[in-house]
Amino acid sequence: MQTSAVYAQPWPYYIKPGQKLKPIALWNQTERWPNQLTSPTEILDVIRTTCQTGISFKVQPNEGPPQWLDAAWFENPNIT
Repeated sequence: MQTSAVYAQPWPYYIKPGQKLKPIALWNQTERWPNQLTSPTEILDVIRTTCQTGISFKVQPNEGPPQWLDAAWFENPNIT
């Protein structure tokens, strides 16, 4: 009898709209102020897409329209 392996998904796959995540400080600080994010930042929407992690989060920067950012911009919420 053959068994099937269970694969755990990386943490970005478990994030839902409405959750708050902390942007990685270095990445956030290298952006101009209008594009910077508050910390923590509310996740407005989540999609699977072609990017570094395969997941993008829709977030609201300090100014301007919402932006889609790769999940790699954010700290893993499960690590303290």
